[in-house]
Amino acid sequence: MLAGMRHTAILGCMLFVVTLAACGGGPSEAEIEATVEARTEEKQTENAALEAKAQAAALCLRTKTEAPCPATTWDAGSRAFWQ
Repeated sequence: MLAGMRHTAILGCMLFVVTLAACGGGPSEAEIEATVEARTEEKQTENAALEAKAQAAALCLRTKTEAPCPATTWDAGSRAFWQ
């Protein structure tokens, strides 16, 4: 009888510890929000640079001047056409 109670108590403690471990330790709402904002800013900066390069290339194609046009290359890492 005492051995059965001991096993039940150990099992209960183990269940309690597993429950605490599963529920705690996640990122807070503020950390998630900061990460999302940082990634959004990074992407917007990247998009703005790409747009500026595309506009410069389009301007070069529209105006037939002696100014050098940006070279068109394919960068597989960033998937950007205009470099």
